[in-house]
Amino acid sequence: LSKVRKEHFIRFIVLDGKAYWSKDNQMFECQVEDGKIDNSKAQPLDAHSLTDRQMTQLLSFLDSTT
Repeated sequence: LSKVRKEHFIRFIVLDGKAYWSKDNQMFECQVEDGKIDNSKAQPLDAHSLTDRQMTQLLSFLDSTT
């Protein structure tokens, strides 16, 4: 059952109006619009564009999902 869950569910975090998630060992981001995540607009995450606060929160998020 846990294997099925891991294959079909993606954990994400929303920070400052953007959603972030990890899939296939890569981080993605997209804008949250009207409370919804449109993953068709997702882009690979550019870690250099993050603030220190965002980076700390994302690393904490990644640690909690492993």
